[in-house]
Amino acid sequence: MTQQTEALIQGRPETLPALQRIDQYAKALDRAVQLTQIADAKAAPVLALQATLAAVTVSQSSAVGQLLDAGQHSGFVIVLAAVLLLAYAGTGIFAGVLGVLVYLPRAPRPGQAGRSEPASLIYFDDIRRMPRDLFLQRASQQEFAAFERDIMTQVHTVSGVAALKMGYVRAALLATIVTFAAWLPLIAWAQA
Repeated sequence: MTQQTEALIQGRPETLPALQRIDQYAKALDRAVQLTQIADAKAAPVLALQATLAAVTVSQSSAVGQLLDAGQHSGFVIVLAAVLLLAYAGTGIFAGVLGVLVYLPRAPRPGQAGRSEPASLIYFDDIRRMPRDLFLQRASQQEFAAFERDIMTQVHTVSGVAALKMGYVRAALLATIVTFAAWLPLIAWAQA
């Protein structure tokens, strides 16, 4: 039995050894980065489907327009066609905007500007803004506690970005279902 397991059984809290903590943070950071990549991959089909539906709708615009013609149809038909068209267009635009938001970079802390803490030695934008020699000097002199805090901050930041992206993808997928549910009967009806 390990010392950590023994300490937990006996009710004594024990912290992880420093290098094990860093390893856990690095794994958590890697998972968060992977989630952002998964969100990006899921947004692509949503955008492709929305573009395809829009292209078909444009190609069928005269037939859809005839459904809205008061001279050819009753008020009920016009209202139903308008509701389907608005439901399709509204949710399609909403899903498209959410899909695009997944791809827009969201750096919640754009570099050193406006921050009181020193620039991160892990965050790419801070590194980019730092002269190479200063970066090398600070990295070689960084204390373990500062490094640990820096990596924990990155885990928190990237996890927030991943959660936001996944939320956008989830909402875009749900909106796409509504979009398709309104689009299909509209186009089928226009072709009848």
